[in-house]
Amino acid sequence: MRRRMLILLTGWFLSLPAMSQVADIFYYEIQPGKALEANELLNEAARVADETDMTLALHFQRYGPGGDGVVIWAEFYEDAFHREKVRYKGEAWEKYFNDKWFPQTALKPIESYSMALMDEPESGAFVVDQYSFAPRPNLEAEAIAAMRETQKMFEDAGFKVDLWIQDEGSLGHLEFVALSNTWKERAANLKRLSEDPRIGSLRALWFDSRELADPIAQRTFYDIRVTN
Repeated sequence: MRRRMLILLTGWFLSLPAMSQVADIFYYEIQPGKALEANELLNEAARVADETDMTLALHFQRYGPGGDGVVIWAEFYEDAFHREKVRYKGEAWEKYFNDKWFPQTALKPIESYSMALMDEPESGAFVVDQYSFAPRPNLEAEAIAAMRETQKMFEDAGFKVDLWIQDEGSLGHLEFVALSNTWKERAANLKRLSEDPRIGSLRALWFDSRELADPIAQRTFYDIRVTN
């Protein structure tokens, strides 16, 4: 690896289509007094990614484990072959890592894993509500089917939704990712969702009975390009 990051070596390899869209996710903790340096590092990485046709989404967390001192670095690829073709290629990335990343002391690695997409991808700069679940043994297919039903409810409320399954560096958790273009749009989406008469059954399934999966974490974070 060309970046200093925590790699979870006990990855669980799932039976995923070889050509499915994949994402590599890295969590970092901002060190005390280093928020400005962290912001500069992320903006420079975003610039290099744009120059090299690499899809990179960089986020600051607002709510979730670690509070607002967490950065999420997310790389998106068409498939595993595309990852090997474009990841950190070219002199611009080499210069970034040598001059900026390797000497930096602003970000401490926390966790990393890869994911595979289970539906059509959404693209853009978003406010993200991420819900992670651990499916119960032998109930993964049922949990995914229930997530697709939940997806319809969120989409009716105005959210865009991506469904992911964690792969390497993980224990096969499912991720339900609800996307809003702005904080104002998110507030309106949440209001519509709270007024949906189906919301009670959703809460009962995912947070009360835990019949199909256990909730692991909920995070809210936003792309560095989101301004309102």
